[in-house]
Amino acid sequence: MIEMIPWTAEYPLELDRALRVRLGPLELRVSRRARELRVSSLSDPNQLARAPEVDHVSPEDEPGGASPKLNTWRFGFTEEPSRLRLAPALADRPVIIRPEEPLTLLPGEEVRAYVSSPVWLRLLVGEARRLLLELPSHRPSDTWFGPLDHQGQLCYALATHLSLTWADRLWKPHRAITPVVIVNSAQEPFTVARLRVPVGQLSIYGTPDRRLWTERITLTRRDDAEGEARVTVDGEPPREAVGGELLSPPRAPGGRSFNLRAFEGALFGRSIA
Repeated sequence: MIEMIPWTAEYPLELDRALRVRLGPLELRVSRRARELRVSSLSDPNQLARAPEVDHVSPEDEPGGASPKLNTWRFGFTEEPSRLRLAPALADRPVIIRPEEPLTLLPGEEVRAYVSSPVWLRLLVGEARRLLLELPSHRPSDTWFGPLDHQGQLCYALATHLSLTWADRLWKPHRAITPVVIVNSAQEPFTVARLRVPVGQLSIYGTPDRRLWTERITLTRRDDAEGEARVTVDGEPPREAVGGELLSPPRAPGGRSFNLRAFEGALFGRSIA
């Protein structure tokens, strides 16, 4: 029977059945064999709105058949695990958001916006919940952020909405939503053309309606910090995530307040003139 992914559930891995998981573009099978687990996956970019589902199928029923895009991994064990848990995670690099339309803030203004980013799917096995594999539901493109030297960083790039009001249409099943408060405490206007979301410092929360959220973050731009922002991470689910339950802690836990190069001069214009 197909069901929506309950992130807190564990699934039995049976010798004559394969667990099939669908999360947006990602589809995979986890098959148990003697002293072995086998994972096959396929990414279909046309399935961005597909609901997260899980069920059991025949182990011979590989995703996509003989598709050249099919990936397969084999893992050997002295005694193969018989239990699997699924867990969402945020990207393994910072995410650079490029709004479809730039947004300009006058001095002293602040806005609450909403962005989203694809989640990675973690496969945890056995009683100790060891990490077997981690796969992106949708892998964004690569981009470089910062100077072209060791001070810059390889990130993921997303062209997406920077919506100032929350609406259900903004939600996609394979994405986590991050409320972002942008504060312009400088004395000049500036234009948001790209912003860096430090997803490594964020947790994932799940709500009863199976949506995924992160904490709210606040980015404060000041006159004395060209390209930098003061970042504040809330320590709880955002107000929109009613009944939110912690599913995954941050990849890089640290302080809740820190300075970060969140925008660049050429991309965050200091004036709209």
